[in-house]
Amino acid sequence: MESMCWIVKSSFNNATLAHFFVRYWYYSNTIKNRTMKKIVGVSLITLLLGFSFTALAQEQDSEVKKDVKKGTNAVKKAGQKVGNKTAEIASKGKAKVTDAVHKDKVGPNNEVIYIDNHSKFYWVDKKGRRHYVKAHQLKNKEVK
Repeated sequence: MESMCWIVKSSFNNATLAHFFVRYWYYSNTIKNRTMKKIVGVSLITLLLGFSFTALAQEQDSEVKKDVKKGTNAVKKAGQKVGNKTAEIASKGKAKVTDAVHKDKVGPNNEVIYIDNHSKFYWVDKKGRRHYVKAHQLKNKEVK
């Protein structure tokens, strides 16, 4: 091992060896810098393009979300209308079967008046809810 080191030391003098390492370090450092600059440049371009595509995708996504919201709201309103109409028909059907219909009187807005088991007057709205009224709020039914 020592003989090999002696051969290396004898074939190169210290100035030549130092000059070799300095030149190697300088050129390798420059190549590293160039490579690093290329990597950083490509990364920055990729990052900027990524942001622009992300912004574009968000704009398209927001338009799609608006369309989905419109569709969702339309379906929700239609479902509420169907549900309210179903409740109204069910409440009125139940009232006709279980309670008596007042023949001579109507409600404040010409609604059909029902009389329950406790002799209370009520009418059914579009959502199927009962609205109780007092006897003095009832109007006479118009004869046609």
